[in-house]
Amino acid sequence: LRNWIKVSEPNIWLEYAKYVWLKSGKKLKKGLCLHHISNCSNDDRIENLVLVSRSDHVKLHNRHNTKN
Repeated sequence: LRNWIKVSEPNIWLEYAKYVWLKSGKKLKKGLCLHHISNCSNDDRIENLVLVSRSDHVKLHNRHNTKN
């Protein structure tokens, strides 16, 4: 389950993890995605987020056998 935040009107929503990442002054880069280090997708603290390549993200989840 993901957390979402409404960022503008008329109905623009953003995953909360992405919102936290951007509000911390960091940038999202094309081809990369945010990974929750703890493998808990509800833990959107900045210290629990890391930007990884899509292929590395798949490897991380396969290693932990999780679906986040």
